[in-house]
Amino acid sequence: TYSNIAYQCAKLGKKEDQEALMKWILDLEFDHFAIPRPDLNIFLDVPFSFTEKKLSSSRSGNDRKYLSGSIDIHEESLAFQKKVREMYIRVAETDEHLCIVSCADEKGNILTPEMISEKVIKLIEKKGLL
Repeated sequence: TYSNIAYQCAKLGKKEDQEALMKWILDLEFDHFAIPRPDLNIFLDVPFSFTEKKLSSSRSGNDRKYLSGSIDIHEESLAFQKKVREMYIRVAETDEHLCIVSCADEKGNILTPEMISEKVIKLIEKKGLL
């Protein structure tokens, strides 16, 4: 749901339109379709420079087969990816079900997987879910 909100709302220019679409998606999925609302959603936030570097480099492998040699339209535009990240952050500011875990230190260096995992576990414990 939150990925849907971030990617779809990032396509809209006006904040009012984004808010309306976000409300519509939440109502549709959790009220109309009665999809159970997760206790916690975690956005693993990385500095945009990391995203930019990763999306600019050549990417291949079995996890890319779904593209059949083409480019993922959501990964193609760095400006769009920046808007998606901003949308996640904005939603997390107002929705207690979405929490951000920073995956970088104060200098912007990416943390080790173990450090990120530790932060996630601490968050889950803080929320009383573990």
